[in-house]
Amino acid sequence: WRARKSLKAGRLSALLLLRTFAVLSLLLLFIRPVIRFETESVLKSELLVLLDASASMSVQDYPSEPNRLEQVRRELTGPKGFVAAAGSDFNIRYYAFHAGLVPLEGERALGDLKAAGEATNLAGAVLKALEGRDRSNVSGLVVLTDGNDNSARDPVEALERVEVPDRKSVG
Repeated sequence: WRARKSLKAGRLSALLLLRTFAVLSLLLLFIRPVIRFETESVLKSELLVLLDASASMSVQDYPSEPNRLEQVRRELTGPKGFVAAAGSDFNIRYYAFHAGLVPLEGERALGDLKAAGEATNLAGAVLKALEGRDRSNVSGLVVLTDGNDNSARDPVEALERVEVPDRKSVG
């Protein structure tokens, strides 16, 4: 008390301010504040597109129409095609299949694709494309084929055990 009387008003105010700051700092430490920064990133899921590259896809069904593989290319890459509709929502991964499965490097590789495979193993291609993938990141699997499967196993039976979100057959 005596020391307080001997202090000038400015110093007394400074000490009072420092004590108040110290008490508030201790209270703040007891509350344990946390600064949290949240960033939101959108991870596009994968869409796997498998294209039949067997020799049967080089068949021209009608004289005025292109062969089957060219029709598939047009449906995929045309201005109103599949890629234009779905490309911005998914990371599209392209594969060609016949007896085996071959990854294609992007949409440009579709133009170089030749229908020359000697066999069609539909079930093997689907199982190989899904092998080792995080299924929660695969939104869909699109298989474009003429349906002429000549592998040893029944593709329907082999693919019944494959977990896919939705199964549709067209054509």
